[in-house]
Amino acid sequence: MIFKEAINNVAKYASTLGASVQIEERDGNLLVRSVIDEGTVIVLTLPLAASLPFRNYFNQTKPVLLPLSAVIITVNQEKKIAKTIEALKTLTDDIVVVDSGSKDATRTVAAALGACVFERPWSGYSEQKNFGNDQAKYDWILSVDDDEVVSDELAKSIRAAFASEPKADAFNLPFRTVFAGKLIRFGGWNPETHIRIFNKKKIHWNTDAVHEGLTIRPEYSVQKLSGYVYHYTVDTLEQFAQKTDRYSTLFAEKGIKVGKRANFVKIYLSPAFRFLVEYVFKLGFLDGYYGLFIAKENARYTYLKYKKLGEGRK
Repeated sequence: MIFKEAINNVAKYASTLGASVQIEERDGNLLVRSVIDEGTVIVLTLPLAASLPFRNYFNQTKPVLLPLSAVIITVNQEKKIAKTIEALKTLTDDIVVVDSGSKDATRTVAAALGACVFERPWSGYSEQKNFGNDQAKYDWILSVDDDEVVSDELAKSIRAAFASEPKADAFNLPFRTVFAGKLIRFGGWNPETHIRIFNKKKIHWNTDAVHEGLTIRPEYSVQKLSGYVYHYTVDTLEQFAQKTDRYSTLFAEKGIKVGKRANFVKIYLSPAFRFLVEYVFKLGFLDGYYGLFIAKENARYTYLKYKKLGEGRK
């Protein structure tokens, strides 16, 4: 405790003067040295064996950064994007944020955390993401949304995959959803994985209007990593209902363009079947009230997207 108190006192005094503390081993001792100014130097010499618990007290081990760029598309997400970026900073020194016209402080928050921020009018999910990939410093891309957070376990798995030349063309990441503050463990969202790490020289985002995807050729190898991306989706049930309405409209608009059709089975039977699968067979009921709400809302989405598709073709 004496050694820790001594180091604490040096640190406190040095910090008030804007000085740094350096630690090094010399002749079997731990040398704690702080340069206050050109004429004032504080030095503590501690027996190495006795000071082992405090050797990394100041100089915490810095994570090894990877030749990997993180790309985020965003709009009006000032409350969540900081957590997303902080997790990514343990993996890379290149975080690209593409903002499509936020009215809040999203761009300010991202820039303050060291991200490279670009403002670009909305042109679609894939177009925004491909633009971000073009701005990235590295060929390897980690694509995350502005409400997703890479877990420590997943970060460790990513580092292991990039400890040498990656042995796959893309990497599949497991996801867990946090819905209105509750971790969802069952239902239609579990298990959930998405390919989110890839080489931009080989792979890019397609132009799907709603659920964008990657152009993965059959000959490409995909490796699954361990750990999770935690998706902090909506904060309220009302927000999720609004997403249902918005995404069902986008689905119908795209379906009309490519000639899709809706029929009685799709409009009325598919929603019932989806609810049964998610709530019963995938054990959504074990998530309690939220499990019921999610299953009902996903069934409503299925109904609305086909109903809107049918109405749009009339």
